[in-house]
Amino acid sequence: MTNYSHTKLRRELRSAGASAAESDELLAVASRLQALKTAQPAGHIVRSRWARLAPLAATAVVFLVLGMGTVSYAQSSLPGTLLYPVKRMSENAAVAMDPSYRATLMMRRAEEVNQLVAAHANTHTVQATLADYKVEASAYKTKDYAALSYCKSALQQASAKATPHEQQMIASTLNSLRDID
Repeated sequence: MTNYSHTKLRRELRSAGASAAESDELLAVASRLQALKTAQPAGHIVRSRWARLAPLAATAVVFLVLGMGTVSYAQSSLPGTLLYPVKRMSENAAVAMDPSYRATLMMRRAEEVNQLVAAHANTHTVQATLADYKVEASAYKTKDYAALSYCKSALQQASAKATPHEQQMIASTLNSLRDID
């Protein structure tokens, strides 16, 4: 408190009937209250801009790590599973960055057909995966015979384990892509 406000308050207390001792006590209380009003709370730390952004940055890092983990875990998923759309989205991004990655996708689709047939997945899922394989193989521009040979081998292995209807679908897919190789 300033001296002027201190003197003014003492005068008002005395005119209200307070004794000199009571006025001194009340002035001391008023001074302490004023000090509390202007003081920062105990333990209060003035934080820098970076310290205020730290929780936001930590949250962003957690979501980034979870996202990367999900994408990584999704790479082993098969058609019809919960994470398969995540796998396909990441593959599309990879092809956008590097078109030569399409050979890998073509081989993955052929291997997925093989795995689905071995797991006795429903025919619709096998048929949809064969259609995806056909799209990838048709879009494949490089004549990498090793990749094409791998795909044919995987599809032939699938055909050996497949139902007659699935064998027919696989043979039809292989026949429709003869002009690629």
